[in-house]
Amino acid sequence: MEAGDLERAAALLGQSVAIWPHFKTLELLGECLLRLDRPREAIGPLAAASALHRQDHAPRGRGRPHEGVNYRREEVSQEVVT
Repeated sequence: MEAGDLERAAALLGQSVAIWPHFKTLELLGECLLRLDRPREAIGPLAAASALHRQDHAPRGRGRPHEGVNYRREEVSQEVVT
């Protein structure tokens, strides 16, 4: 985006979101689409960014959300082994 190639930035951000949706990537994709004068396309990524960002800061039972995911993976691995 900083280099000014907004079309390429939008394509790369879209690929990144498809692999691993992160609120900041979605936010940047939405911003990029707005700069390209594509506001209708920007709605989805910006709404998703807002929802994911709220989830990231929502109170959890233990630790950050990613810690819970890692913990659960370990539990599942143990269940499969035993």
